[in-house]
Amino acid sequence: MRQRYRPTKMGRIFRAQRKQLSLTLAKCALVVGVSRQAISQIEMGKNRGGNSKVIEALAQFLKLDFNNIETIRPKRRLCKKKRETALGSFLTRQRLKSHLSQNEVARWAGVSRSISDIERGKTYPRHSTLEKITWVLECEIPEKLLPLRPWL
Repeated sequence: MRQRYRPTKMGRIFRAQRKQLSLTLAKCALVVGVSRQAISQIEMGKNRGGNSKVIEALAQFLKLDFNNIETIRPKRRLCKKKRETALGSFLTRQRLKSHLSQNEVARWAGVSRSISDIERGKTYPRHSTLEKITWVLECEIPEKLLPLRPWL
């Protein structure tokens, strides 16, 4: 059975404004730097939260107030899985708060796609990797969550 999606309030506003400005999905996608399908998914409610940078760029292009969009933006459902480490739990919360996927964090941080392993506690990242990840997530890891380094 096919899943039905209900357009979110944010998606309806984006679609109405895009139509009012006589813009196509392709034109919006080209300017924002994503695929036409990504814009369509935001409008139709399939991509509930979306990436903050994409939402901001789309709002700016459609001449909408981003702060107003943020207030009606659907909340991202938090992962309900229990993480094996406090560091993994912290990074997962920060990433979801930032509305980013693991692949986006890895790409923007310039690290391998091991974000999943770090969040699940399967690997402990190097200090330099953690710095890159926290720069992307715009957060600071509490000292008590940092892994112990026996070589110090």
